[in-house]
Amino acid sequence: MKITKFTNWSRLAQGVSLLIVVLLLVAGYFLYQFWKRNSLLTQVGVKEITELQTPGMLSGMPVEWQYKLGFDRTMGIQVARDSQLEEALELLEPEKITTIETYSGSRLITDEGLKLLSKFPNLRKLQLWNTSVTDEGLEHLAKHPNLEELIFDFNTEMTGSGIRHLKELSTLKRIEVRSSIDPLVLWDALCEVPQVAEVEFGNRAYGLEKHELTNEHLQKLTQPVNWNFFLYHEVEVTPEMLPPLRFIHNRFPVLRLKDRVIDADVVSSLCELKGLQFLDLINCTITDEAAIQFSELNQLQRLTFEKGLFPNSFIESLSQFPTLSNLAFTDCPVDDVGLKAISTIPSLRTLRLTRTNISDAGLVHLGKFSQLSILELVENDISDVGISSIEPLLSLHLITIRGSHVRSEGVEHLAQFKNLAQINLNDCPVEAEAVLKLNSIPQLQSLGISEAVLDAETLRALKQFPFLGQIEFKVAEINPEILKELSQAEVPKPADSETSPSPNPGLRNAGVTFALIPYRQWSVDLSGTEIKDADLLFIARNNSIGKLNLSQTSISDEGMTQLATPMASENQPKQGYGISNAGPVRFSRLTSLDLSHTHITDESIPTLLKFEQLRKLNLADTSITAECLPTLKKMAYLQILILDGTLLSSQKIDELRKSLPGTEIIDDLNSEESRKGALQTEEVLGRD
Repeated sequence: MKITKFTNWSRLAQGVSLLIVVLLLVAGYFLYQFWKRNSLLTQVGVKEITELQTPGMLSGMPVEWQYKLGFDRTMGIQVARDSQLEEALELLEPEKITTIETYSGSRLITDEGLKLLSKFPNLRKLQLWNTSVTDEGLEHLAKHPNLEELIFDFNTEMTGSGIRHLKELSTLKRIEVRSSIDPLVLWDALCEVPQVAEVEFGNRAYGLEKHELTNEHLQKLTQPVNWNFFLYHEVEVTPEMLPPLRFIHNRFPVLRLKDRVIDADVVSSLCELKGLQFLDLINCTITDEAAIQFSELNQLQRLTFEKGLFPNSFIESLSQFPTLSNLAFTDCPVDDVGLKAISTIPSLRTLRLTRTNISDAGLVHLGKFSQLSILELVENDISDVGISSIEPLLSLHLITIRGSHVRSEGVEHLAQFKNLAQINLNDCPVEAEAVLKLNSIPQLQSLGISEAVLDAETLRALKQFPFLGQIEFKVAEINPEILKELSQAEVPKPADSETSPSPNPGLRNAGVTFALIPYRQWSVDLSGTEIKDADLLFIARNNSIGKLNLSQTSISDEGMTQLATPMASENQPKQGYGISNAGPVRFSRLTSLDLSHTHITDESIPTLLKFEQLRKLNLADTSITAECLPTLKKMAYLQILILDGTLLSSQKIDELRKSLPGTEIIDDLNSEESRKGALQTEEVLGRD
């Protein structure tokens, strides 16, 4: 009995011992695996990629708490070498890995590493960054069961042509390129990978320039694709390139046709571009048949026509465009009959007419627009009579009437357009007295009257306009009263004022940025006046002057060098609510300065370095020499520099161009190319 009992206890002890050994072995195994897993995750370049799976009732707690409570789960991993992928297969659960990224310095990720990816059955996203994979290595991805997205970034051993190996990877939907792949090479490869729906360029990568896109490339498109950012805006194409463009959807670029005859076949091809919303036609001729068919392009939102010919039926067809909101004609035969047809376009919000055949008699049709927000009439043969015939438009917020014969009655009539925020009457012989009538416009913030000669009394009255921030004007006579007004700029009311106008929804709908200006921005033309060096120092106290024209004045080195002297703080005018004084620098907000035909020499140039906001500088017909070249080379912030008629040789100017690659340097104002380049840059400056 005792022997049997002892035997039973002995067997029990052996069983318990065996169980303990097994438990220790199991625990040791898991501890070993835990140690190996931690050793993997502490290696350089290795990091878990997790996502939260918090129960709905707890999802409102702070994100950091959710992580601390363990609601995150591993969804991916970042690695730096092939061996780390092998360890991840052993230590992690590969079926749970849906994302793999490579570390910044992961040159040890090679084609062998790509072979291992097939063992991650649910991998959907792969980012290859700074690896050593090659075009041939991409073939290892062709049989992956679930891979949907590929991101390439700075993989210098591959050209991108290997992407064509992925044509059998049926799950692949998206490719993103961030650098190191030529877009033309990528285009050719992707045309053989039809299942890719979206291609995107990001960071330091760029799509196809307009001059790179050829008919040969487009003919390789045989089915719809969704390639974002592959084409630049304003792509210039030929009629032969239109048919394959129908395969490109989403975010379609601005399409431009230049120097072409637009016939019925071209319009038919345009109609097949269902994503086309913006069309520019430059120096094109539209046939009668095409004009009738043009109404089928009714998805257009913007149409620009420059230097072209067309029948009247073309303009009549525009009334059938339900979504056309932006229309522009430049150097085109648009007359009063055409303007009447344009007035029937239902959704038009922006209309630009430059150098057309419209007259005063036709302007009455402009009063028919119910949604027009922006109206530009540039260099047309119109006068006060025509402007006064326009029915006041409450929807109108920006109006430009440049280079016309508007003087007084037309200006006063604009006071009835109560929602105007910007009026541009530059290059018009506007009478200063008429401008004062605009004070009744409650939201007026910008006024361009470059040819209006203001005296002290008129300028003082303009400064009382409650929200007028931007003013462009001319001064003809220098006297103590006008100098006093030029040296001071009362600020508009603050943006938080109870009477401050709110951002107007009509401007937003028209694509215009609307913002209250917290300080004055003046553009002052003093050219040809008798302003003296001492006068310049006096008005320099006004840091609201952004553009200053001193051309054909007696300003000399003495006047310019004294601008470099510090400005006493007590003499600084207040710059605006919530904005600190601009510091000791005079003219601290100066963006454009014209010193052409003045008496300055090299001695004045160092002072210009003080004006760090300067973007346009005109030194034409001054006595500067190569001595000032080192100083000019420091002005990398300039966008336009005019040196025509100076003592700088062409060799020195070429040397300066190399030092300032981002600056448009003009040394021959009679050159058509120089004028065109300056005009384009000037337009950019105006938008900024």
